[in-house]
Amino acid sequence: IIAAAPQRKEIKSYREDIASAILETIARRPCTIDDLSLILGIHATEINKYLGVLEKEKKISVSIQNRGTFYILTNHKS
Repeated sequence: IIAAAPQRKEIKSYREDIASAILETIARRPCTIDDLSLILGIHATEINKYLGVLEKEKKISVSIQNRGTFYILTNHKS
């Protein structure tokens, strides 16, 4: 029997502190993946994993601007 893949948030390597740091950062201002990578010192590929979870949980949303794709809190007013 092949089991369903675990949700990313259930995987031991998922760290709530990183998710919290991302949320705190974009609460200050909308950020691109590259912005978050530079600010937090975490590789963009790793940041992207957390953004996927946060977006699925509807904690963040995407805003496409001239400079790129920005991530904002869902309750953030532009």
